[in-house]
Amino acid sequence: MGFPICRQIDEAYKMFDKMPKRDLVSWNTVISVYAQNGLARISLEFVVQMHEEGARRPDSITIVSILPAVVNIGSLRIGKAVHGYAMRTCIQNVGLW
Repeated sequence: MGFPICRQIDEAYKMFDKMPKRDLVSWNTVISVYAQNGLARISLEFVVQMHEEGARRPDSITIVSILPAVVNIGSLRIGKAVHGYAMRTCIQNVGLW
C-alpha cells in the first residue's frame, strides 16, 4: 500500500472519528476501506467496536465487506465465526434463498 492511499485512509478515518453519530452505512464504509486496503485486523477491530458501541448489528453488507480481511488473515477460526454469523443472522435477509 502506497503513501497516498495511507494518507487517504487516515483522512477518511479522521472524518469518521469526528462524526457525532455513526450509522451502519458509515461503519460499513470504513470497515470496507480498511479491509480492501490490506488492513485486515483493523477492519475486524472496527466490527467489534461497532458492536460494542451499539451502533447496529453487522448486516450482510458488513459481512461482504470483511471477507477480504478474513481471507487476508487466513484464520480458519475467524472464517468459521464469520460464516456462522452470516448463516444465523444475515442470509435469511438477503432474499437470495
